[in-house]
Amino acid sequence: MPPFPEHSTFLSPSDKTLLLARVKADGGHIADEDITVKQVLHHLSDWKIWAAVAMNMGVTENANSIANFQPTILKGLGYTSIQAQIHTIPVYIVGAAFSVIFAYMSEWLNHRYLFYMLGWLVLCIGLIIQIAYPPAANIRYMAMFFMASGAYLAMPVSIVWVSINAGKGYKRAIAIGAIINFGTAGAFVSSNVFLFKETPKFHTGFSTGLGLACMGALAATITFFGVQWENKRRDARRLELPEVLDIDMKDGMSDEHPDFRFVL
Repeated sequence: MPPFPEHSTFLSPSDKTLLLARVKADGGHIADEDITVKQVLHHLSDWKIWAAVAMNMGVTENANSIANFQPTILKGLGYTSIQAQIHTIPVYIVGAAFSVIFAYMSEWLNHRYLFYMLGWLVLCIGLIIQIAYPPAANIRYMAMFFMASGAYLAMPVSIVWVSINAGKGYKRAIAIGAIINFGTAGAFVSSNVFLFKETPKFHTGFSTGLGLACMGALAATITFFGVQWENKRRDARRLELPEVLDIDMKDGMSDEHPDFRFVL
């Protein structure tokens, strides 16, 4: 790991000054600036972080189900072990392409909620097909493409959305840490609900995935309407404040700044 910029030995003084200025402009901190437990708890009291944790957990459980059990699921379609492994490749390729394409669209439109819901909808289609367990193996294989595409789109959107709405600085770091640590608890769920006695239907596993996905969609909807209301409240409040606010924003443009607006 490279040292903090101010402790770097391979940067020239001018390069070090430039890099520190860029870090500050992006809302970062120098190595000697510590954060207290009180500040951490204050940042974690933001309901949007925990809504994002629920959003992430709802789709991460399904993403881990795909990663851990896809070969076993495909063997249930009648493939041999080698054929099952080979047939996972197109699923991952399509899922990756779907995620990247709509991620660029989300950034271009500066919108997150509808893209999370798109991922949720596609994921749910795949899960419902698996739960219904149609007799045609090709249909169940197609459902794996829906599951991967939906989960791999909604999962990064949940992380990016809370990161943007957390402003800059330590709060963003804490928000990302919370969603990675708590949101990925879905991996523990997926490893315990795919019961081999239910092979090849795995009714409990797919039903649990559908329930958690709906929990994530509910959290995303609450976040959308919550930040929309907060933006309107800040717009109204801004009219009562001075045109230029002399507020010390140590974290750059903090999400608590009156001029900060949340991304929908």
